[in-house]
Amino acid sequence: PLSPTASTHAHARLSPHRHGGERGREGPRRAARPMAMPGRLELVEWLNSVLQTDYRRIESLSDGVAFLQLVDACHPGLAALSKLKFDASHEQDYVHNLGLLEDAFRRCKISRAVDVVQLSRCSFQYNLEMLQFLHAYVDRHYPTAPEEYPGYDRRLEALHRQAKAQKWKKRAPSPLDFSKSELQNHGM
Repeated sequence: PLSPTASTHAHARLSPHRHGGERGREGPRRAARPMAMPGRLELVEWLNSVLQTDYRRIESLSDGVAFLQLVDACHPGLAALSKLKFDASHEQDYVHNLGLLEDAFRRCKISRAVDVVQLSRCSFQYNLEMLQFLHAYVDRHYPTAPEEYPGYDRRLEALHRQAKAQKWKKRAPSPLDFSKSELQNHGM
């Protein structure tokens, strides 16, 4: 099987000797074969190398986290990683994360529909198709992602932003949070 990082284009090298032609003459031209799609195991291996994760099953991708990170690999900052529910364990959390994927596709002008319902239901087929699409997309737009994308660091960064936002929401507002006119309106 082809490795995920190896080129999958097989160009036929035509030798004049193989096709009965004379030396210096090319044989009949053949069309290049279409790019072979890696199998599910190669796709999961590729995903884990890009994102520095340890996914084992295609169905586990239904939480949307990996898909959104693949978009982030190609378009840093356009995928709202800090809004992800990294510990998603229920379908409603999956729907939330896949909604962020839809938003990211819109922002990045990716014209692929995201079937949130089917993906969130842990459908092997729908998750496989989305992973195949994103594999091809990343290969086209960021072929060096497996070597360069800091998947683990990007998740940590997003989690730190989430923690900071939670801390901000939990603290009581201080007078410094308001403008002078707002304080006067509240009698402060």
